[in-house]
Formats: sequence, structure tokens, C-alpha cells
Amino acid sequence: MKSKWQKIRVSGEIHLPTSSIPTLPVEVIDLIIGHLKADDDLSTLAVAARANHCLYDLVIPRLYETVTINEENWRQVGYGHTA
Repeated sequence: MKSKWQKIRVSGEIHLPTSSIPTLPVEVIDLIIGHLKADDDLSTLAVAARANHCLYDLVIPRLYETVTINEENWRQVGYGHTA
């Protein structure tokens, strides 16, 4: 038996456990996430990823699809965070 808090995907839509939240097709949510990514609104994407598991699954691949390594952060990226 599934917990009422688990996401349920039915025919390409995400159904959240609360009936007061309207259901949007995954494609529409993905378009919204794409616009946020195009506008470099990474902080809003990060907040959306923390909102619920459904959004997390959609946002995280977009949030980390591009990683920038430069002279300032290469040690942290290569060796982990150093103080």
C-alpha cells in the first residue's frame, strides 16, 4: 500500500496528495522549469527542488546540467570543499 505522501504518475501527470492543489501535466511544469533555467534564475530552481519530491525529480537534472569550473573553484570541485 502506498503512503498518501508518495507521488503518483498517471498518464504523464503528477498527482499530488492534496486535492486542493491543481494537477499540471509534466510537460507544462517542465516548460516552467526551462524558462527559469533560461533566465539563470538558479535560486528559484533550488527552492523549487526543495518544495516536494515531484519537483525535485524534474528540477535537479536542469539545475546541474551545466557545471562551471574556473580558477576560483577548481580545488573545491576536484578535491571537495577546502577551508
